[in-house]
Amino acid sequence: LESEANFTLRSDVWSFGVVMWEIYSLGSLPYSDVPIRELLPYLSSGRRLIPPSSAPSNIAKLMRMCWEMPAESRPTFVKLDFYLNGPSKRSKSGAYDTRPPILPIKPQLSSTSSPINSPKKESKVFT
Repeated sequence: LESEANFTLRSDVWSFGVVMWEIYSLGSLPYSDVPIRELLPYLSSGRRLIPPSSAPSNIAKLMRMCWEMPAESRPTFVKLDFYLNGPSKRSKSGAYDTRPPILPIKPQLSSTSSPINSPKKESKVFT
């Protein structure tokens, strides 16, 4: 909980948990039943969003981990990545490979099967 606009990576993890909640609730508004003035006391008392029933159990667990108090108890984004994707491939330098995966290339039409190169059919004109 950040009461004075003190944003950190750990508060970003909290927000990530809320975004996951929004995704699995199909865009519902989080905390919609809590008046804005009561939100900080609501959260300070330990109450949290309830993971949507559509969220798989591992995602519901991830959401709860993101909302742990104190903030130091929350996972890092590296741990969240590992939790969601398993071990990542590292380069020789030890850095994670963050490039998007290489997708297979669709086979191209051969030059003989291209509509552009196909023989023209003569059209018959009747007069």
